[in-house]
Amino acid sequence: MAVLLFSGQNLRAEDIDLTHLVVNNDFDYIADGVQLTAVTWKPKDAATNQGYTQFFGWQCDLNIITGTSQGINQDFKLNNVATQHGTYGAWIGGTNVFPDLYEFYQVIDKDDLSAGTYKVQCLLAAKTNKRTSQRIFANQNVQYFSTPVWYENNQTAGEIATFAGWVPVAAAADDYDGALKEMVVYTTISDNDSLKIGVRTGGKKKDGTVAAAANPLWGWIKMDYFRLTKIDPVKAADASLTGITLSAGNLVFAPETSTYNVQLPLGTTIVTVAATPNVQDVKITGTGDLDVSSGTGTSTITATSLDGSATTSYTVNFNVDPQTGFENASAAIKLIVENGRLRVQGVEAFTVYNLNGIKIADIKTNVSNTSVALTNGVYIVKTNNAGTFKVVVN
Repeated sequence: MAVLLFSGQNLRAEDIDLTHLVVNNDFDYIADGVQLTAVTWKPKDAATNQGYTQFFGWQCDLNIITGTSQGINQDFKLNNVATQHGTYGAWIGGTNVFPDLYEFYQVIDKDDLSAGTYKVQCLLAAKTNKRTSQRIFANQNVQYFSTPVWYENNQTAGEIATFAGWVPVAAAADDYDGALKEMVVYTTISDNDSLKIGVRTGGKKKDGTVAAAANPLWGWIKMDYFRLTKIDPVKAADASLTGITLSAGNLVFAPETSTYNVQLPLGTTIVTVAATPNVQDVKITGTGDLDVSSGTGTSTITATSLDGSATTSYTVNFNVDPQTGFENASAAIKLIVENGRLRVQGVEAFTVYNLNGIKIADIKTNVSNTSVALTNGVYIVKTNNAGTFKVVVN
């Protein structure tokens, strides 16, 4: 049940943990009400009629994947330390080749859900030399295990993808099954929509070719500890940022300011841009390394809310300082500071910025004796035809 908090005129619903709707979320049961004991779960063997026909609570086609490499056990390690949650985790492998799309899933009925944005989490593992398209999914939203370069030619049409960026650990003698890593994906549903969750994989490698059969199988899936949370609708619709940071230059972030002009130090060729969202996991594009070796560059940062209903966009324009001071200025250009006022002679127009990239003055027609009042500090003067200069006002 949602907890409603009243503040002023706003009713706000908090995040709601709905993990109880996920059947056998931690792989502790082999049948309804029957807990797994200290034996490894195995699929049913047709000859002996021993084992189980299915992972309790989950759906998958075990007939596609031949061999004995499916089950539930405790063999999920890194440096001989278990990485599963609780006692057991699950895996599916074999000796046959996975189809292009293979699903391990369950469906949460629409009668148990209401419209809104849902967060699905699990633990997932992939081998260094067996990566194909392993990913967590919630309806058509997915998060791939590794970085985008591994999924250039093996993604599934219609999916909305993010990337966890995990790098699989090469298996050592005591780490045969590798380490499980945290995965998270968000999806938004309407009233009367069910929710299909689980793990997807396939038989295609990153170059689009079909992997050869081998045991353990290319694209095998190892998973544990599924969780489900309904997100506070206020958070789900929040696309705001709390900060933009740079590896060089100065920028003082203000949420209401959408455009910044930043002067970079002389000789800067790369600037790294980072942005911090107000809500965790909000999708952000336009950050990372930007090439400014030409002397200029622009980063357009876009944040998209978890439910996809809202976006915010910020533009950062970069200029690399071509001067170390006035000594390199043309003899015809003079920058004069007297009694806290700046005059620029020899140019038709100029603009003054502070070191945070905020525009202080924009002189479009520089007539005789036009001046700009400045407080003490360092400023950037960009002229229309003679370059960019620093000015120090004492």
